[in-house]
Amino acid sequence: MSTRHDRFPDYRDGDVKLTLTSSRRYKLHSGVLRNNSPVMREMLDERDAAQLDRKAQKNGITTRFKLVLVENPLYTDGDDELSRIEFVFEAVPLGANGQPLGANLRGVGDGLENGRVVPEVFLAYDAVLGAFYNVPIQLGDAQSDGLTHLLSMALQITSVAEYLDCVHIITKPIEATLLATGQHLLKAIANNPTAWLSFAHRIRSKSIFRESLIHASGQYMYPSVQTSITSGELPDEVVSLLKQKAATIIDGVRTCERHLASYYPTILMREKTVGRVDRDNIGRANYANDIIMWIALCIFRHWASDMMASDQTHHAKDMGFAFIHAVARGGDAYLAKSVLHEQFHLRFPMSPKGMACTEHRLAEIKEVVKQWTVPLMRNESHLDRKANPQKHFLFTVVRQGDYPWGGEGEGGFEEEDEF
Repeated sequence: MSTRHDRFPDYRDGDVKLTLTSSRRYKLHSGVLRNNSPVMREMLDERDAAQLDRKAQKNGITTRFKLVLVENPLYTDGDDELSRIEFVFEAVPLGANGQPLGANLRGVGDGLENGRVVPEVFLAYDAVLGAFYNVPIQLGDAQSDGLTHLLSMALQITSVAEYLDCVHIITKPIEATLLATGQHLLKAIANNPTAWLSFAHRIRSKSIFRESLIHASGQYMYPSVQTSITSGELPDEVVSLLKQKAATIIDGVRTCERHLASYYPTILMREKTVGRVDRDNIGRANYANDIIMWIALCIFRHWASDMMASDQTHHAKDMGFAFIHAVARGGDAYLAKSVLHEQFHLRFPMSPKGMACTEHRLAEIKEVVKQWTVPLMRNESHLDRKANPQKHFLFTVVRQGDYPWGGEGEGGFEEEDEF
């Protein structure tokens, strides 16, 4: 964000004198400030306005309120919204001449802009106050500025907006700037979903919240996600939603497991009609002809049951992703020929033709069982999974009614057109 503020709204007829720093002093309108911020509405109560005398009015003095930015005594002392902001406004009583009564607060920031980098908190105040007058919020350039810089500025603006209780004003511009970074943002969300989930909840961004929830639910059993839940980093309503989505993933994996454990190839099945061996193919000799397929099925079930017994399915840290991913890939992703030779054929030697037939039948089983993994391998996120392979599920569906803030947030983009 540019440090220039010469175009910041500053009105001669403004009745509120705002002092951010020694070089950031503005005259704004109490009506505009009150309409946009409940906090300003309370601080700029008409009952506290200076009653300007005739002399002051004749001299063109319009200032009836004065607000000065001062250090916040509650900064970092607690976990509420007010403790996140380093500087807050303090009202200065004015007399009939428009001048301060008693000590004149100088505020903070003297000398901060003498050739040095301006602290982002002051730029954030500029951005939010400017937004009251429809001045576009500029976090920076999504193409040239790094995501770290953009996010840092976004967090400062969010803290100011939370303090002034006007988050709805900053949602769209922050959301648009961050989304413009494309896959850079999506990779950052995938790497730290709970932090982004908390941030998205603060600014009421449906787009970022949706993406974060998909990754956080897929990583639900990861220590980092569990720590975020137990530490209170996430609001209770978000934790409840996250648990619900994780439970849906577990249910999906368990359903797939049941299908895999109970699968029988169609070729092995018989339909009893008249109960005669010669007509219904239910004799011992007929079943014996299917021995190779039964052996292949036994090998597959042995592998699947071993994965389940060793807690590598829905009880695993990845909630069974590696297991389901292997089944979805098929081929040599599991039970490759080398594994068959080491774990099966050494104990149950077969002729070359017998081994080839067994491997062929096993390949048929692998191909059929893929069908139950398809819903679990969907990618509901906008992350390019080919360019950025992930080791967690991404099939969580986020519906309109899932957003904890209900209809309060704007959520400036349609879900299918966000990125």
